[in-house]
Amino acid sequence: MKFVHSAAWVFCGFLLGPSAVCAQDSVKPDAQAVQAAREKTLREADELVKNNRPAQALALLQSLEFERAGEVPFDYLLGIAALDSGQPDKATLAFERVLVVDPNFAGARLDMARAYYQLGDLARARTEFEAVLKQNPPEAARLTIQKYLDQISVLQQARQTRVTGYAEGVLGHDSNIANSTTEPFTFAPNSPWSGLFPGNQLPSTTKLTGLYEGIDAGAEINHKLNANWGVFAGVDLRQHGNRTQTDYNFNSLDGRLGVMLGDEQNVCKLSLTRGQTNSAGTMQRASTGLNAEWQHVLSPADQLSVFAQYGRNRASGFPATSPGTDARIEGDTGLRQLRRQYQR
Repeated sequence: MKFVHSAAWVFCGFLLGPSAVCAQDSVKPDAQAVQAAREKTLREADELVKNNRPAQALALLQSLEFERAGEVPFDYLLGIAALDSGQPDKATLAFERVLVVDPNFAGARLDMARAYYQLGDLARARTEFEAVLKQNPPEAARLTIQKYLDQISVLQQARQTRVTGYAEGVLGHDSNIANSTTEPFTFAPNSPWSGLFPGNQLPSTTKLTGLYEGIDAGAEINHKLNANWGVFAGVDLRQHGNRTQTDYNFNSLDGRLGVMLGDEQNVCKLSLTRGQTNSAGTMQRASTGLNAEWQHVLSPADQLSVFAQYGRNRASGFPATSPGTDARIEGDTGLRQLRRQYQR
């Protein structure tokens, strides 16, 4: 019986063996086909990059990024396509994935340095270029890297002192120059202004309209003392003139002086401000303030800012009497007396 039992198992083995081989043969071609398709995609993308069509290569690879991110050949080619397409921010993400898996991949590190250079992040670009030099690259690559490093030195030197400015002209029509209301204004019963006017009211006024023009201009100078500290100063000028209602013309001059701490990605600023505004009607406003600001660069096109301000304003003088304003107000003498008391 034992012999019969063993013979039965041997017979079953002969029957199952060929079927298992057939099963393996049926699976193997499928895996090979998948691998061939994946390699074909990389070859097509590489050919597009070589033929100066990186945008098409990028579109092809991005459609598979969710599935194949983490594969060194895929991520490296994706980074090159993005870099050559003018999207260095996307390139850095792909190169970072490559370097996480293979930190000694000199080609990926070199292209990462190029991406940082295009982004304007010169400090990181220098770090990556110098890391590639330590890996003893070929002479041609070494010469190219040195040219980048020399250019970075020139740009960083130029960035130590930077002057920026702006100027703009303004032209328009204002339908309510005096910001007045056409409705009577009633004072509170216990207001010091009550009792000066009949019925405890300022009568309604007529809105003043007309054309206006203006000029806004400003400039700022920034100087880096070292890698972290810097100083800056700036000034802004604003002039607003009305063609007909000249009593409402004004000009202002604002200045600031401060220090800054940080790098190109994050910077904190602390500044003192001083401003002066003069109107054609002899009214003046002087302001003094303290500003604190934090800026974070998210990308070349996006920036996040958080700031706090403290200021103190002092006003002196009042607009001269003009038609359409307090010249029509009854009890004008009382109003002038109250104004003088307010100024004191």
